[in-house]
Amino acid sequence: MRKLALCLVLILAATVDAEDGDWKPSSIGFLVLEGVFNTELVAPMDVMQHVIGRVEPEPRVFTVGLTRDPIHTAEGLTVVPDYGIADAPPIDILVVASTTGSRSRDRENGELVRFVEERGRKARHVVSLCWGAFLLAEAGLLDGGPATTFPTEWDQMEGNIPRSG
Repeated sequence: MRKLALCLVLILAATVDAEDGDWKPSSIGFLVLEGVFNTELVAPMDVMQHVIGRVEPEPRVFTVGLTRDPIHTAEGLTVVPDYGIADAPPIDILVVASTTGSRSRDRENGELVRFVEERGRKARHVVSLCWGAFLLAEAGLLDGGPATTFPTEWDQMEGNIPRSG
């Protein structure tokens, strides 16, 4: 029996060091690609922005596109990324929202997949929303671990995540 898992995972904008209990600053990078869904970008980004001014040191929240060229959301908004993947700063928390191309086009872009793999392995946390998990799977970040996506895509996702052991 499959258990329904939430597609949207909210995370803290700063993490606590287990040894001393101090708040540590985070840089939170939202991957913004052509066809990103508004709610999967705007809602989590809104949550992270509301942490600013409430914790010290404040987290840095920014967007990263393939380039700094404008992209268009699935619903038609134009978004200009703060950084491109070539000049993005270090990312403590990588957020990968789903796009209209998450299950196909995005996974076929070798440069994008390498960026997600490299930055995901260095990040403290990696979060995907719904179909964004397909890009994480392509980058090898879900190998052998638990993962979920939008419920209608579970079967397709199951065939895309290598299992260890």
